[in-house]
Amino acid sequence: MLRRWEQEQRESGNQAFPGKGHQTSELEEITRLKRELKRAHTDIEILKKATAYFAKETR
Repeated sequence: MLRRWEQEQRESGNQAFPGKGHQTSELEEITRLKRELKRAHTDIEILKKATAYFAKETR
């Protein structure tokens, strides 16, 4: 087990054990993109409601 850990540390360096908040750069980017996507969906919903409100008001 220790040899496997040593080998993983040598091969991957700081990215070897990505648990407890130490994510790989790919996982960090995926998390960031998911957050951005969620915000974009929220913005779209707000704009849809605003458009419906103002369309109703002009009639």
